[in-house]
Amino acid sequence: MYRIFVGDPHAVVRKGIYHILDTYMDIDISGEAASLEALAELVAHHPCDAVVMDIKMPGFAGIEWIKRLRAIRADLQILVL
Repeated sequence: MYRIFVGDPHAVVRKGIYHILDTYMDIDISGEAASLEALAELVAHHPCDAVVMDIKMPGFAGIEWIKRLRAIRADLQILVL
């Protein structure tokens, strides 16, 4: 089972991604975040295999956020929309 966090400032987009990924039996959406700070907290404190995140989230500082998430979890897979 793959545990995935979804990060996007828009609730409707997070729910849409959830519904798409929920159709796969081996994927579990383990958490959602509306900001990068909240997403970093999820990654730091809960197990996950991957993150699907919007590139234009509040507080986004370019590639630095990907580096920050990887510093928290080096093995984290990140898909940026």
